[in-house]
Amino acid sequence: MSRVRQMWPDILDAVKGRRRFSWILLSQNAQIAGFDGTTLQLGFATVGARDSFVNSGSQEVLQQALSEAMGVQWRIDTVIDPGGGGGGGGGFPAARPPAAPPPQAAAPAAQRPAPMPSPSPSAPAAAPPPPPRRPPVAAEDDVAAEDDADLDDTALTGYELIVRELGATVIEEIPHE
Repeated sequence: MSRVRQMWPDILDAVKGRRRFSWILLSQNAQIAGFDGTTLQLGFATVGARDSFVNSGSQEVLQQALSEAMGVQWRIDTVIDPGGGGGGGGGFPAARPPAAPPPQAAAPAAQRPAPMPSPSPSAPAAAPPPPPRRPPVAAEDDVAAEDDADLDDTALTGYELIVRELGATVIEEIPHE
């Protein structure tokens, strides 16, 4: 595992060259928690940092960087590791948190919401449907209708608003073509 720790700065550089966001997540929130020869275990200090890493596609970026820069095909395992490191024996810690703890596990018991009872013991709770998605509107089409009740003729323009709210002064106007 010491060899992997020595390689970590080079691994981070390879990730930085591929995707800066992934590099930030790794350099500020992760450290090597273990390595068994085929699986690199990364310990994250918080659930949020680990979830951001996994859900943003950064895990794939790290695997690609490892493959291209180091010539290795390691599996990536992420854990919550608030203590700041692995078991010290070069492998995985003897006891580790589950790979995906429930969100309420990070909150103190006093702040956890009470569980919602199921409608019946055998029927799973149905998730509420997602809100309907509106199709994107092009900027040129995003214009208020003449009879819009929210349309206010006395509204300030951008210039007037900046002058009134921020006390701005126009130094020079540059016409844009």
